[in-house]
Amino acid sequence: MKGYYNKPEATAEAIDSEGWFHTGDLGQFDGDHLKIIGRKKEMIVLSNGKNINPSDIEAEIMKGTNLIQEVAVTEDEKHLIAIIYPDFKVLEEKKIANAKEAIKWEVIDKYNVTAPKYKKILDIVIVKEELPKTKLGKLRRFMLKDLLKGSNLIKGTPDEIVPEKEVEKRVSTSKEINTQEFKAISKFIGTLHDEIEIIPESHLEIDLGLDSLDIVEIITFIQNTFGVDISEEDFSRIKTVEALCQYVREKGGNFEEKEINWKKIFEEPVDLKMPSSKYVIPITTILKPLFTWYIKLEKNINKLEKTSPVIYIGNHQSMLDAFAFGQALPKDILKNTYFLAINIHFEGKIKKYLAENGNVILIDVNKNLKETLKIAAKVLKEGKNLVIFPEG
Repeated sequence: MKGYYNKPEATAEAIDSEGWFHTGDLGQFDGDHLKIIGRKKEMIVLSNGKNINPSDIEAEIMKGTNLIQEVAVTEDEKHLIAIIYPDFKVLEEKKIANAKEAIKWEVIDKYNVTAPKYKKILDIVIVKEELPKTKLGKLRRFMLKDLLKGSNLIKGTPDEIVPEKEVEKRVSTSKEINTQEFKAISKFIGTLHDEIEIIPESHLEIDLGLDSLDIVEIITFIQNTFGVDISEEDFSRIKTVEALCQYVREKGGNFEEKEINWKKIFEEPVDLKMPSSKYVIPITTILKPLFTWYIKLEKNINKLEKTSPVIYIGNHQSMLDAFAFGQALPKDILKNTYFLAINIHFEGKIKKYLAENGNVILIDVNKNLKETLKIAAKVLKEGKNLVIFPEG
């Protein structure tokens, strides 16, 4: 071709002085074959000068998970962010109440553990609709920035991106808006998140940004206010404020507005058999050479309080974190320190046995987070210490 019609600048950029046409594709040559791996204009150039092909990261994230239908990686405020369209049907089948946290724990954290520092995903955004694509199914990456600005979407196709400030102006046509249930529940949600517009059609997680702790608060509020018991398993099937109101109405109950008394809740009996400390010290002793000579763990415990109870919050980096933390603690503190761990990491008789005899308390955050909070309170009330890795 001679060039782009009436576009001399585009022509000069694509066709050089020797007549070579630069397609803008990225190639990978293995000695025999040239493989097209992406587009040059889609490359992300970080502030440190590193070039990243987002499709490579997307392929890695999608490996071994059925929680995600589509993912797009882009840069936002100088760090990598993943925009994710989950498989909501799979989430419902697995009884997962909070999509964002489940995907972060089970997918993104697993990717981040092995990814180079500059390729780590530091935040994720969950969207309700498919990502914007061409008619041939190719991702429209130039639209991702706009999608982030309007990440709280209500209806419409991906091509009809609605900025968040416009979403807030939407008026509901639902009759639910005048019901006692909606007025009470929306008022309470407003106390959890300031300056948020709530309509019956609002998606509890994506539009309102509710996390697992918010869900516990709402479930407790409904129990206190309407006398309706709702499990987190049931809650996982409820997507909107309107559906929540309808659930409460169907289950019946008398309306009585009153404050949540967490002190009273934490005094309720909880089914917890405290693990023994049988193998805590032996395991720590066995692993000491690994952390001393190979990993060369550095520690500074000058500011460590000897008093109990204490909550230790760890920055989760790898599966060795809990063992490294055990190496840092003096034995008398370690013996009275308990670790919260997700039960899926301790499947099998041997792992479960070691947990029960190694101060590890197994929890299911997707099943009953309120019970987990009560368990944590029981550990602390007994004068013991608690270790939590929030990312894990």
